[in-house]
Amino acid sequence: DNFGFIFGGGVQLIDSKKTSESFSGDTSKDKYFPYITLQSTRINLGFNYQIVQLNVFYSRTGKRYSDFGNNVSMPSYYTGDWNIVVGVSLFKLDSHLMFDVINIFNADYQVISGYPMPLRNYQLTFSINY
Repeated sequence: DNFGFIFGGGVQLIDSKKTSESFSGDTSKDKYFPYITLQSTRINLGFNYQIVQLNVFYSRTGKRYSDFGNNVSMPSYYTGDWNIVVGVSLFKLDSHLMFDVINIFNADYQVISGYPMPLRNYQLTFSINY
């Protein structure tokens, strides 16, 4: 019948450094830009049956620096999310109702130093595409 599995993933490696001096003696030259993750990984497992799709996501965000001199690094963190999507097509309109549970493991992390991210949270989205 109308069922299937989804498996996806990716690895991102970034080598983004400042290559010139903004002023004579600039110590940030040849350093990584602040808050740019050097490596990240994301895996998606999904299952769909007819009009319903269930997805599970697992992400790892790696090391990044919080200053221009690369003296202070921020720790890696792991997050997990899942969602369920119901899609319907009527009169050449595609509509989706999606319920997400974000940060299902209640990870305590910061993307920017001093600004903690929400713990587990929920999101309901309705969209219409024409």
